[in-house]
Amino acid sequence: LFGSMLVDQVPGNIMAVTQKTVNLLTVPIFCLFLFALFFKRASPIGVWVGWFFGTSAAIMVAFSGPIFGFLEDGRDPVSFQWITPVALVVNVTFGLFFSTLFPSKKPAQPAD
Repeated sequence: LFGSMLVDQVPGNIMAVTQKTVNLLTVPIFCLFLFALFFKRASPIGVWVGWFFGTSAAIMVAFSGPIFGFLEDGRDPVSFQWITPVALVVNVTFGLFFSTLFPSKKPAQPAD
């Protein structure tokens, strides 16, 4: 309740600010489950490297204004709506690539 009284102190669009902070890590956490459930060749190193790069990409998109500079009208150069697709593509791409480079040491389970 007290925090809501300070909303007028937050610079910028309140929708963009909440999306940048609240949903920043949803895709990287989702990708951990995605690799665990659907990718048999996923290795722990590959998944964690993918998580790191996906989180880094999400942070760079979310805070593109302070990192890369704002546009002339004060807006971010990349919209907050790009956080989810960019983080998903980067996370899955790097996760699969590094899982191929560093395969899991665990022996394959025989099919039943």
